[in-house]
Order: sequence, then C-alpha cells, then structure tokens
Amino acid sequence: MATYCIPPKTADILNKAIKDGDVVGDIAKLYEMTSDQRRDAFAKHVGNETAKLINAEFERSMASNKKKALANWAKKTFTPESKKNGQYKSALDTITEMDDQGLLTPETEDAFLKDLVGKKLGVSISPQEAQVISDKVKEIERLSGELSEIGLPTAEYFKARSELENYILSQHPSAKLRVATSTIGRAAMLASFKSPIVNIESNTVQGVLTAFERRVSSAQYQGLNNEFAKKYAKEIFKIYQKSGYDLSRLLSFSDDRKILGEEITHSQGTGTIRRIGRFAEDVVFKQMMGAPDVAFSAVHFADSANLASSKIAKEEGLKGREAKKRALEIFQDAAKVEPRTIEGETVRAQAIADAQYATYTNKSTYSDVALAIRKVFNVASGNFRVGDQIMPFVKTPANVVGAGIDYSAVALPAQIYLLPKAIQQMRNGEKAAFQRSMRTIVRSGLGLTFAFVLSSLFDPEDFIGNYPVSKKEQELLELKNATTNSIRIGNKWVSLDYFGVLSAPLVGMMYAKKYAHTPAEAVVKYYQGVITQTQKIPGVKDFADIYKDITDFTNEAKTGQKELTTAATNAIIDYIRSRSVPAIVNDIAKATDTKERVADIKKDPLARIKSSIPWLRQTLPEKKTVFGETIQAESAMSTLLFGSRVKTAQDNKLVKEFVRLEAEGQLPSLTEVEQTSSRVKELKVQIGDQKFDQAMEYYRNLFKKRTERIIETGKYKRMNDEDKKKEIDNIKNDALDQMLKKYRYKKPRK
Repeated sequence: MATYCIPPKTADILNKAIKDGDVVGDIAKLYEMTSDQRRDAFAKHVGNETAKLINAEFERSMASNKKKALANWAKKTFTPESKKNGQYKSALDTITEMDDQGLLTPETEDAFLKDLVGKKLGVSISPQEAQVISDKVKEIERLSGELSEIGLPTAEYFKARSELENYILSQHPSAKLRVATSTIGRAAMLASFKSPIVNIESNTVQGVLTAFERRVSSAQYQGLNNEFAKKYAKEIFKIYQKSGYDLSRLLSFSDDRKILGEEITHSQGTGTIRRIGRFAEDVVFKQMMGAPDVAFSAVHFADSANLASSKIAKEEGLKGREAKKRALEIFQDAAKVEPRTIEGETVRAQAIADAQYATYTNKSTYSDVALAIRKVFNVASGNFRVGDQIMPFVKTPANVVGAGIDYSAVALPAQIYLLPKAIQQMRNGEKAAFQRSMRTIVRSGLGLTFAFVLSSLFDPEDFIGNYPVSKKEQELLELKNATTNSIRIGNKWVSLDYFGVLSAPLVGMMYAKKYAHTPAEAVVKYYQGVITQTQKIPGVKDFADIYKDITDFTNEAKTGQKELTTAATNAIIDYIRSRSVPAIVNDIAKATDTKERVADIKKDPLARIKSSIPWLRQTLPEKKTVFGETIQAESAMSTLLFGSRVKTAQDNKLVKEFVRLEAEGQLPSLTEVEQTSSRVKELKVQIGDQKFDQAMEYYRNLFKKRTERIIETGKYKRMNDEDKKKEIDNIKNDALDQMLKKYRYKKPRK
C-alpha cells in the first residue's frame, strides 16, 4: 500500500499544535490511547478523513514496535518531503501479512489498530470481524498444503479463498441501486435458455477453428500428454464450480473474478436486493453464462499447453518417454498461476491467450470500443448504470465480430506483404512476428475455405443480410417470416449468430453471390458484406439509436407531441419490463401462445407488460401481415430454445413473386396504409376502432385476392418487372379507394 503524505498546510497545522503542547506531539500518550481516541485527537486539527490517514500511519509504526519506526512515522507525517513507496498486493497477501503482525487477532478492542487495518483492507472493520478474517486466513493456510491430482491447490482451497473475499466485500457492499440495475437488471435480460445456447454453439464453431489453427500454425499436431490435459480441464471446471475462480485465464490472484471477460458488480452484503443479486449472479452469470464459457476455456488452455509443451520437449532433442516426461513437467508448471520456469511462463502465457481468443474474452480494439461506449453511459448515469442495461455483455459480442473479421481475410494482404520481413526476423532468432503472420494467414485460409463451402450450399434468395432499410422491405421480411442476418435451411430461417466467427466471411460470400455480376464486383461486395458485421458491435447501433431518440424528443416539429409522448412511454415501459421481468417469463408467454400479438400502447398502455405475461398475452390482438393473414408463432420448444433467431419460412406464390421483384429492384409498396395514409387515419377517427378493424380486414383481403389473381394471368407474365411493380401498386391503391368508399370516408372540410 502507498504511504500517506499530507499537504504542507496540514503539516504546518500539526507542527503548530505540537509547539503549543497538544497531545498530538506526545508519542507516549498517543501510544496509550485507543484507535478512536487517537483519531479524535488528530481530527481536532485536521478533520476526520485526514486524521484517519495519519492515525493509520501511526498504527503501522506501532505494529512494528520499534522506536526507529515511530521516529520515521513522525518524520513522514510532519514533513512534505515524504514520498509514496511499496507496491499493491493481493487481498490475501495483505491479510496474511497483517495476521503475521498480530493486527487481526486483538486481545481487546482497545488494542485493535482499527485505522491501520482499515487502510490495508480498504474497509473499516470491527475487532470481531477481524477475528473472523483471521480464522478464514488460517483455514486457507491449512488447505494450501494440500494439492490436487494436477499439482494445484484443491478446489476446497479456492472455495475458502472465495469465501474470504466475499466476506471482505460484504463489509463494503455495493449500492443497492447499482446491484438492482447492473446485476439484477442485466441478469433478467439474459435469464433464458436461448442465451447460453447461442453462446455454446458459437464457442463450438470457434473451438473447431482455433484447434485447427493452433496445429497448422505451429506444425505441432498432437500433444504428448492428452490424459493430463483432460485431468486439467476437469479440475479447472471443478474449481470454478466451487469458488468462481477461472484458473485457465487467471493472470494473478489480484485480478477480479470475471464472467465472459467482464466485471460484475458484486452483491455481497445484507438486504433483500443484494440477496436477489447474489441469486442472479449464481444462476445467470456463474452457471448459465459462465460455466459453459469456463468449460471451453479450460479445454483450450489444456490443448494449447499440451501442444506447446510437447513442441518444446521435441525441440530440446528429446524423444519417446523422455520427451513425454519433459513435456509433462513444463505442462504442470504452466498449470500453476505463477509458474517457476521460463518454459512454464511461456507456455502459460500462450495458453491463456489462446483460451481468451477462443472464448472471445481477449482484449481487442473491437471490445475496447464497445466497453468505452458503455462506460460513457455508465458514468453519465452513476449507480443507475444505463450502459450495463442497454449493453449487458459487450466484450464477447464485440470479439465475435472482431474474430469474424480476422477469419474474413481482411488483414491477409497486409500480412502477406510483411511475411518476408517476418521470415528474416525469425532467422535472426525473433519468432514473434512470424508466428503472428502465420496465425493470421492460417485464420484467413480457414475462414475463407469454410465460408466458401457453406455459401455453395445456399442459393442467393436463401440469404438475408442486414436490411431492411425501407418500410416496404420490412413488410416483405415479415411476409417471408424471416429474420435479418439469416440463412434459409430447409423451411427455417436461421440466424447467422449460430455460425459464430464464420458469419462475417459467410455474409461476405453471400453478398458476392447475390449482388455481384463480375469478379471485380464480387470482391467489392464480399468486403462490403464483411464490413456490415461491424454494426453488430455492441454500442455502435445503441449509441446511434439513443442519439436519434434524443434528437426526435427535442424536435417536436419533426414528430408531433402526441407521437413523441407515445414513443417515450413505449420506450420507458419496454425498459422497465425487460429489466424487471426475467427473459424466461417472456419466452414462456410466447411459447404458450400460438399467435404473434400486437402490443399497441396507444390502445392499451399496459400492452407491453401483458405481452410478457403468460395467458394474459392472449388478450392482445393478433398480428397480421399486409394481406390480412394472421402471423403464426413458432413452436413452444423453438421459442424457448432459439427465440426469434429461428423462424419458419413462408413460401406461397405471393411471397415468391415479391422476393423475385425485390431482387430486381422493383419491389411494390407493402407499407401499412394505416401508418402512411392520412385518409385512413381520418377514417379511423370517423368510424371508431371496432368498425375500422373491419375496414382494414376488408382492404387487406381485397388487396390479396386481386394480387393473387393478376400474377397468374398471361398479361402480367408478359410485362417487364417495372410494369409488374406498377400493376401491383395500382391494385393496392384501387383496393384502398374501394375500402374508403364502402366505409363512407368523408374528406374533412378545410
């Protein structure tokens, strides 16, 4: 810990008090006082906070029980020349040091050096609490001598460390608002089956690719200690379950425990909010999201360390049993949090890097950008932690995008250009640049190869990219019952999220296949498709959406006050609903309903809430297409496991024709007339909601029947696509005019 240095003005005040004969100048009397009495003596002159720091320095000297130390304390306290020294230590190291000094085992409360203990731990504790800490430290020390099968301390040891850490955190609890918004709110959004499923599936794709990459780039295809690697992965997962520590990516014990590479606001302490927070931490963060992640990480660490240690043993000229024995020694050393050999440190560093990259928890430019955007929202909102709520996890999603771009060969030209220089550096004994180049080249080759093979399995019309942009494209997407960034497999539209890092190169391949007409154009379209994936980096779209909302909110002339109020209310209700109602409840509500629903808060202010509550959801109106067809919900199992990432494709003659026209750039107008036509809006006011619903049903059926009839005629088939678009637009306009006439629309007088 750093030594306290008081400002010159404060030192002058104390020096004056000493000259006036105050007790602060009498070291013997100070030594006889209790911690609280000493602090009060200093506080009379310098205030409570400064007195606490000065007293802590005095008690540090008392603990050493040396006259020289007391003299040094006086010198450091009363002169401005004092400088900070020492280094930060982990909490356990500090506590052990304090226990050795007797600071955590006071015989009486008067003897308890409260300020010194508080300064070292960062929290103020009572003598009784200090005794609890001391007992826990002794238990940790007892368990530290026991080793598991792989040479690490046992899971019970790490559990004891975790309990000590949680006890200390409970003495300095997070604010209840922060726990509610950052921990409970985030957990509610992720509390569903579909969240861990997409995480596991994406990690599986990445796992296969990175396993290939490690072998090809290192020319080491098999490790010599597969059995130990299996034992390591199993033990690491056991330790995680017992304690929450992930040793496969732990750089040191002073690091904070993280889930998916991110820090979670701790919920230790008293009160209902914190108790719910701890439940959310354990169920959602530790088990649903964290456990699969650690399982993958442990396997990747073990595989990387096994390959690297085996390669070192072989490079040392060893063979057979001798090579296996030497590789095992290196592997076992690398398994330690603090390896004892250079080889162990090298292997561990590479294994951690491989485990982080393979599980998307590495530090990267993409994740740094996303974290920075979230931090802006968090800092601006204080304990409300808006950033945590609109972007629950950013590091993993951002790194998925980043890894996808790596596999898309975006950096391949630069690495090929630098390769000769890297080869020359390797000949001079510097291997780092060559290894980076080889990994990039191998990554690019694997990504392009797998993406090319996958793209050959799909037709251009089986792919949907990042659109829709316009309203009519959105309506077509709804007609197809599709989702953006998806591929059609059989009769299902499947989100590219399930392709993990291959989604970016696959999107590029499909862009080239769908929109390019020449080889040169195919290259351009490929890179355009890859670049569109950057929009999926958390925070990029969120920041743009929030900026737009704020702009709209402050520009009444643009939206109109009534629409403005509705939009703001809608956003607030959605915000509260998604963070207070666990996602699984919303999923169950959808799974128990056979229809999609319209949650229109203009008609029902509680519609959004109702849509998330089982059985109450069925009281909402059915959602219909532009042709009046009720949109059917997915099966209960599909809804629970995949949500909106998997949908059943709609495949009738009308949809096929609109898809074909859209591909030719001649998509007819499919917008909802009740949103775009002023006459329709006026009709609704004139005839009331119930009759208006009948009018819209009539219009949609008429539009559908006439369109189905016309596309089967020879006249229509002989038209060019531009004329076909005009013909369908005319049918729509005629159907609208007939509906308005039938329901006696009256044009308002000016």
